[in-house]
Amino acid sequence: MPVLRVLTYNIRSLRDDPRAVARVIRSCRPDVVCLQEAPRLLGWRRARRRLARWTSLTPAVNRRAGGLAVLVRPGVEVLHREHRVLRRVPGPHLRAVSVAVLEAHGRRLAVACTHLDLAAGARLRHAREALGVLERVAAERGAAPVLAGDLN
Repeated sequence: MPVLRVLTYNIRSLRDDPRAVARVIRSCRPDVVCLQEAPRLLGWRRARRRLARWTSLTPAVNRRAGGLAVLVRPGVEVLHREHRVLRRVPGPHLRAVSVAVLEAHGRRLAVACTHLDLAAGARLRHAREALGVLERVAAERGAAPVLAGDLN
């Protein structure tokens, strides 16, 4: 059975060299990319479109809230997409989970992308919440669950 490559990458809002970020992604030859700290401020759509173009990937889930994105290579079919903002906790960052149900190489996967907090209590609460969303989507869609992200 062919290997399905899933890459998770905190791209720090593309504050570093965006072309270097694209080169790193391309060099990994991923089927699926889960991005954390994707651009979410002024010009976020343009910055994300440019990264997708430079990597020859297509957005499967591309929501601003939480700074998450899931990208896929051509040939990976997106069957379902979902984005949920997680319960607010004190602190500056909004946390979320993005889930894409994908089919590739005859396999169906529910791939979730999240970025958890540095604070232990918030991290645990959000991990449980994100896993709950992933497990529900995977069960509803008959897909194997995959959790990726910056888990701190």
